[in-house]
Amino acid sequence: MQASHPNDLSTSRDESRNRDVLGPLISTAFFGYYGFVFGLQTADDSGATVPLWIFSLWMLRIATLTFAVSLVLSFSKASAANMVYGAAGILGTFGLAAILIWDMLDPVHASFTSPLLLIIFIAWNGYFSFLTLRDAFR
Repeated sequence: MQASHPNDLSTSRDESRNRDVLGPLISTAFFGYYGFVFGLQTADDSGATVPLWIFSLWMLRIATLTFAVSLVLSFSKASAANMVYGAAGILGTFGLAAILIWDMLDPVHASFTSPLLLIIFIAWNGYFSFLTLRDAFR
């Protein structure tokens, strides 16, 4: 019977951490759907540009691209995959929080989804991004 070494546990933990592609896949799909497929408009019916909608659109697209990078890194088993995923998630969370606050302050224009759904997305994304970053720094 072989004796286990402390390094054996950290190696298996690092390998399993790098195999996690579900989080980046879901995040890429969610942000990509709203950023590229959903058909968000940047102007109202009168043709005036709405800064809230432009910010929402580009925040979602940039988050999608960063999540896609972390997804590719996860498939390649790169050690930076969780770091990129966690950082992208935190930035996406701040972006969603900014959209929520802006939506509450703008009585004329509504964001792409309900405030309750934004709160759920912020809590979910922020919590798991924080956990991912915490694990990446261990």
